[in-house]
Amino acid sequence: MQFTRKISKSEHQRKFIYFNKKYEKYLPPPGEKFQATINDRKIDVCFDLESRIWLGSKYFENIFNFEVNQILEITVDVESDLFVIKTADNSKFDIN
Repeated sequence: MQFTRKISKSEHQRKFIYFNKKYEKYLPPPGEKFQATINDRKIDVCFDLESRIWLGSKYFENIFNFEVNQILEITVDVESDLFVIKTADNSKFDIN
């Protein structure tokens, strides 16, 4: 599964990435650690009960430099343990 979305103001302020409940069946179970590749860097993460990955300032701003309204390209395939998030060039997308 692949999709794109923008980082919201709330996500930026609180340092998490939210995944809509409609994608829940494609995500690892809450609390189960898994390895995600975010902008080519592998880190151990897990989802909470609200389908959020909490990254904290260290990763969110200092390493990945996420910004409000920045586009994320997300690829998920739980069966093959593939979970990739990449920032994208906003000019290539028309996402509201």
